[in-house]
Amino acid sequence: DFTDQLLWEMYTHKHMVDGINYWVLYDGSTSLQNPDESPKEAFNVMKKYMRPAFVIGIVTDLDKKPLANVEIKLVNENVIVKTDQDGRFAFSVPAKKLKFSINHAGYNSIETILVPEIDGHYEENFFLAPTNSGFESSPFKLIKSDGLE
Repeated sequence: DFTDQLLWEMYTHKHMVDGINYWVLYDGSTSLQNPDESPKEAFNVMKKYMRPAFVIGIVTDLDKKPLANVEIKLVNENVIVKTDQDGRFAFSVPAKKLKFSINHAGYNSIETILVPEIDGHYEENFFLAPTNSGFESSPFKLIKSDGLE
């Protein structure tokens, strides 16, 4: 639990952390393997962060026009990405249940949950409805793939 909390803090403050060098594979108090070479609990926690999931997607309006500078934020954390001029975004995340908010001025916001797997590749696209349009913003597909093309 401590290892997961430590790595989560480093992930959410990655702009301040250049790297880590603490664990060893075997033979030591910080080893990731038991003497019989079976993995310790910390090994599985480390995999969530060292082999993250990769998420890509596009954010559009109701007419399927891409929206630039849409903020995709990890709820209650300091992790934010923004869409480019073509409405595209990409980021990597640890393999744990995460809640995101998608926000853009003049549009209804979305909150969505992603439960990525280690080394997973996901495409999650969204359309945003203008505020007071009578329509709701929504994700329109989530695709888990074996790899990105």
